[in-house]
Amino acid sequence: MIGVVNRMVRYLYSWFVRIKNTVKFKILENPIFNIPICIIGAGGIVNDAHLPAYKIAGYKVQGIVNRNKEKATALAEKFGIAKVYDTIEE
Repeated sequence: MIGVVNRMVRYLYSWFVRIKNTVKFKILENPIFNIPICIIGAGGIVNDAHLPAYKIAGYKVQGIVNRNKEKATALAEKFGIAKVYDTIEE
């Protein structure tokens, strides 16, 4: 089952990559779209789907937190996330 999910996520990501040059994403000039995005969790779906989609759409992720700080730090470096938090309360 995990293999099927991984193939599906990779297919969807490749689809996003193919259309990103034909569809112009634009962040609307609306205050609600300027709300910072912070990610809770640094698992596979965040790495393979959420963060690549945010990058393609032009959204800026401000922070990430995970139980395993090394995993969160690795994703922060990979996707240019400014802050890695130790706890959700931060």
